[in-house]
Amino acid sequence: MIKNYFSIVLRSLKKKKVFAFINICGLAIGICAFLLILDFISFENSFDNFHQKGDRIYRVQYEKISADRHDKSAGLAAGGGPALMEAYPEVETFSKIWGTNHMVNLIKVNDEPFESEKLFYADSSFFELFDFDFLAGNRMTVLDEVNSIVITESAAERFFGRKDVLNEAVYLQNGMTNVVVKVTGILKDLPANTHFDFEVLVSFESLVNATETAANSFGWNAFPTYLLLKEGVDPSILEAKFPDFIETHYQNAIGQGIQPLYKLRSLEDIYLHSNVRFEVGPTGSYQVLQILTGISVFIIILAYFNYINITTAQALDRAKEVGVRKAAGANKAQLFTQFMVESFFFNFLSMAAGFTLMQVSKPLFTEVIGKEFPIGLTFSTAQFLALIIILVMGTLFSGLYPAWILSKLKTSEVLRGKTNVRGRSGFLRKSLVVVQFSILCFLLVGSLAVREQIQYMLNADLGFDPNQVLVIKGPAAGGNTNLDTKLQSFMARLESTPQVIEASHSTVVPGKEISWINNDVRREGASESESASIHFIGVSDNYLNTLDLKLLAGRNFDKEILSDTGSILLSNSALKALGFTSPEQAIDQKVMTFGERRVIGVVDDYMQESFKKGYNATAYLLAPWANNYFSLKISAGNAQGVTESLEKIYREHFAGNPFEYFFLDEFFQRQFEEDRTFAKTFNLFTLLGIWISCLGLIGLTLHAVSLRRKEIGIRKVLGAKLLNVVVLVSGKLIYPIVIAVVLSIPVTYYLVNQWLQNYTFATNLGPTVFILPVLAIVLLTLITTSILSIRTGLKNPVDSLRYE
Repeated sequence: MIKNYFSIVLRSLKKKKVFAFINICGLAIGICAFLLILDFISFENSFDNFHQKGDRIYRVQYEKISADRHDKSAGLAAGGGPALMEAYPEVETFSKIWGTNHMVNLIKVNDEPFESEKLFYADSSFFELFDFDFLAGNRMTVLDEVNSIVITESAAERFFGRKDVLNEAVYLQNGMTNVVVKVTGILKDLPANTHFDFEVLVSFESLVNATETAANSFGWNAFPTYLLLKEGVDPSILEAKFPDFIETHYQNAIGQGIQPLYKLRSLEDIYLHSNVRFEVGPTGSYQVLQILTGISVFIIILAYFNYINITTAQALDRAKEVGVRKAAGANKAQLFTQFMVESFFFNFLSMAAGFTLMQVSKPLFTEVIGKEFPIGLTFSTAQFLALIIILVMGTLFSGLYPAWILSKLKTSEVLRGKTNVRGRSGFLRKSLVVVQFSILCFLLVGSLAVREQIQYMLNADLGFDPNQVLVIKGPAAGGNTNLDTKLQSFMARLESTPQVIEASHSTVVPGKEISWINNDVRREGASESESASIHFIGVSDNYLNTLDLKLLAGRNFDKEILSDTGSILLSNSALKALGFTSPEQAIDQKVMTFGERRVIGVVDDYMQESFKKGYNATAYLLAPWANNYFSLKISAGNAQGVTESLEKIYREHFAGNPFEYFFLDEFFQRQFEEDRTFAKTFNLFTLLGIWISCLGLIGLTLHAVSLRRKEIGIRKVLGAKLLNVVVLVSGKLIYPIVIAVVLSIPVTYYLVNQWLQNYTFATNLGPTVFILPVLAIVLLTLITTSILSIRTGLKNPVDSLRYE
C-alpha cells in the first residue's frame, strides 16, 4: 500500500512539475535559512561552555551608582578577589587578570621587535579555572614564577617562526615592565567560542613586582576577577551577602555619594549579556540573537505558508481525483493517508535540499556575519532535532488541512462537479497571504531602518574631524632612555615635515576606551559627596587643533605657558557633572583632582566610542610625556610616500620599536562593524523572504490562471482587453496584500523603535522607511502577477476554449 502511495506521489510530481518545483524550492530556501541561523545561534550560545568547572565560575561585576551616572565595569579592585575569598568560605579560589591594550607592549625576539595588543597579566590560578589546551608546559605551574609567560601557538609562529619555543627568552617592554621573560607554556590557539582574547599571558607576580598596588589595593579598579564557587553554592545567596563587604571596603566611595555594588555574572553569560567597561574581549548581543531567531522563524513560516497556499489552491483539481478514487473503492482513511504521505514526501525532499543548501552556503554566510565558527560538514544535535521537528511539524501543518478537506468530499457531488472546496480553502489562503506579506513588510521596513541607522552613524557630526588624520602608535615606554628628549625631537621633525599640517600626541584617540578614570573629582570647596567620575586624557597642546575639537569657552593649552601643566580642560559633559551651569562659569575655577587645577577651557563633547554609549565626561591634562599615539593631520595626496617618510623619522628616534600606524577615520568606523554585520545579515534574509514570497505569488497566479483559462478565453472572444485580463487575475491577490501592509505597519513601527532604543544617538525614522516597502510589495505583486497574466492574455482564446 505504501508503495502505491509513493507511486501516486511520483505521478503527481511529474504532472505538476512547476508547482512541485515552487513548493520544494521555497521550502528548501526556508529550511536553509532557518538552519543557518540556528547554527549561528548555537555557536553564540556555546561561548565558554567547554570549561569543566564553568558552571561554578562567576565574574564579579563592579557597579557604581551616583546621582547622574550608573557605571558598570568588569574591572574589580586588585584586592577584591583576595578579600572575597577570605570573607566568604563559599569561594573556593579566584583568578584576576589585567589587560594592557591601553599600553604599547613591545616584544623582542633576537632583536626583532613585535607589538602585541592582546597581552594580559594573569595570576597563577588562571588555568585552575579555565581549561585551555596546552601544547607544552605544566598548566598548574606555568604562571607561578615572576617573569614567566604563556603564549599561543600563533604568537609563537609570529615571534619565533616555530612552535617549539618552551623555555625560550623574550624581551618584554611596556609601561610596567622592562625585563627578559621566559616562555613557560604554549597554548593551542584559543577556540572561537570564548570571551577571552589574548595571545600572551604574563605571570601576575611580574606586575606585582612592578607595582605593589596590583596585589591588594582597593583604589585601582581595573582587574576582571573570576570566582570559583564551591560545589552546591547558590550564587544568588552569596551575592546577597555582598552589601556587608561593600560597607567594609568602600567607605571612601560611599562618602563621595557613590553606591558601589558587586554582582555575579556566570561565565557562560558574559559573552552575550555583558558589555561593560574593561571587557577582556569582544562581546556578542543577546538582542541580535533574538532578532535573528525571529527572522529565521519568519522565513520558515513564509516558506510553509507558500506550500499550504499552493496546496489548498489546487484542492479543486484534487477534488476530481478524490471522487474517482472514492468511486473505485478508496475509503476516507486511505485518502487521508495518501495526502499525508504526499506531504511527508515533499517535506523530506525539501528538508534534504535545504540541509544540502545550508552546507554549501555556510562559508558565504560566515563571511557575511564576520564570525569564525565551524564551516565544514556538520550535523549537530541541535540541527538534527530541528530537522526532525521541521519534518514532523511541516508534514502535519502542510498536509492535515488539505487531507482533511478532500477526504470528506462526497463522491456523488464531486463527480457531478458540485464541490465547495474553493470556498473552504479561499478564506484560509487569503489569511495566509495576509500573514505572509505582513512578515515581508516587517523584513523590508527593518532592513531599511537598519540601513538608515548605519548611514546616520557614518554621516553624523562626531564632534571631531577624523579625515586625513594618520595615527602612529607610540614606542614602548619602559627602557627608553631620554624618552622626553626623543619625544620633543620627534615632534619637531613631524611638524617640519611638508605633508604634515598638524601634529599632536596623546594617551588615547577616538575609537579607544579611556581607561584613565578618577572617581574623586570635584569643584573647589565641594564636599566628597559631590565628587564626579571623570575620564582623563593626557594630550599635547596641539591635540584640539589636530582633531578639530571645538572650544566652547576659554583657551587651549599653550606649552610656552609653564603653569598650563597644572591646568585642565573640561568637556561639556564634565562641567555639567561637576555642577557648572555654563562653559563661561567654569573658566578660571579650581577643580580638585591630582592636586588643585585651574580650568582654562571648555571643549565641546565628541564621540569617543560607539553610538550606543553617551558622551564621556572628559578632562584633558597637558602631558608632554603622553606617547601612546601620535596624531597627524596630513595633506591629501601620496599617502604611501608620507608613511614612508614618517617611518624613517620614527625609526631614527625609536630604534627597536615596530612602526605601526592607522588612519583615524577607518579605525573609528571599526566600531560600526557589528552594526554593518547585522545589516548585511538582515538584508540577506530579507532577500530570501522576497524570493520565497515571489515563488508563492508565481504559484498562486499560475493556479488562478489555470482555473480561469476558459473564462479568460470567453472574455477575449467577447472583446475584453489585455488590461481587463490582468486586473481579473491580479485583483484578488492585491486586496489581502493591502490588508497585510495596513496591519503590519503599526507593529513594525513599534518593534523598530524598540531596537533603536539601544542607541544613545539614533536616527529619526522618516515616512520613506515605511512608504518604500509598501510600494515595493505592491509593485512586486503587480509585476509578478501581471507578467503571468499577460502571458495567458496573449494566447489564442481558441486554445483556452478547447482545453480538456
